[in-house]
Amino acid sequence: MNTISCGVDSGVAQSFASALWALDAVFEMARVGVAGVMRAFSKGAPVRIISPAFTGTSDLGSLFHQCGTEVLQDLHRTLANEPVYDELEIATLTWSLTRMRADLGADNPIVKRVFGKRSPAQIATDAVKHTRLKDLQVDAHGNATGGYRKQLWDGGKAAVDASHDPMIELARALDPDARAIRKKVETEVDGPMKRQQELLAKARFAVYGDSKYPDATFTLRLSYGTVKGWTEGDHPVKPFTDFAGAFDRATGADPFQLPDSWIKDKTKLDLGTPFDVVTTNDIIGGNSGSPLVNRKGEVAGLIFDGNIHSLGGDYGYDPALNRAVAVDSAALLEAMDKVYGAGRLVKEIKGSTTRLAADKVPSGQ
Repeated sequence: MNTISCGVDSGVAQSFASALWALDAVFEMARVGVAGVMRAFSKGAPVRIISPAFTGTSDLGSLFHQCGTEVLQDLHRTLANEPVYDELEIATLTWSLTRMRADLGADNPIVKRVFGKRSPAQIATDAVKHTRLKDLQVDAHGNATGGYRKQLWDGGKAAVDASHDPMIELARALDPDARAIRKKVETEVDGPMKRQQELLAKARFAVYGDSKYPDATFTLRLSYGTVKGWTEGDHPVKPFTDFAGAFDRATGADPFQLPDSWIKDKTKLDLGTPFDVVTTNDIIGGNSGSPLVNRKGEVAGLIFDGNIHSLGGDYGYDPALNRAVAVDSAALLEAMDKVYGAGRLVKEIKGSTTRLAADKVPSGQ
């Protein structure tokens, strides 16, 4: 979804823009070229008409950097040679259109103009089945060389304006209202919120100093914790699970269905290998995939979840109950080696670890 309109060279990114924010599903197809219509202003657009999504404090240098980054990202997404699954796109777009009609009401002017007498499923099916935006020709390296999507990109705004592709026409019908809604949200919600967040952060530092770590702002943050279980009612929950427990619980049906590959290779596995580990780290949605690092600086696991009590982490943290859940590094290595046939990669990882440990030994010892 595009969030900034940048003045760029004609024919570079003149064609594609975001549509109504409530219809994100339409622009999931941005992965294959449908990012909207009338992408940008003409070359040499005055700075005063550039409208960034972030309306807090920002200098022109960072704004233009963001514009340039956006254009390059749009080029990559729009001309990416990725598969399109019609059934999935139709289902997603149908759901989004249905939700839009329910939220705005059947008598809303936007709904009447976009829907006419057609149902959400009919609109979605027609747009996905008949769009030519899936047409892309690439060379041996995956670079776009032709096809309708490439023609639109090269032709810029004029080519898009002249197009009668059903997906383009759907986006074109939504674009004016999308911009109006987006502008309202940016100026009346996002901008004021970001400015108040800055004031709140200053107030926190004034009261707490550096005794508390700040909220994440797309920069590195470290959360400190220890490996520790918790008590669920009157039942103590241990901090570790192991492979044996996974097989003991396996029933052959969800939610306790193990992959066939694991069942087949059970005898190869060390069932005493730790599987998951819980810690007192204060995490939140978005931390999944973060490394769990021990006091020696070694990667001990990979954060992927929290226990049921961590669901309220947006608002507070209870050290007695909140737990982060990570898959243990030992489990990753064991499964890679014994189940997934990645033994050479495991040897490489372990070899790197051994070399690092050797490098730390003082000379002469």
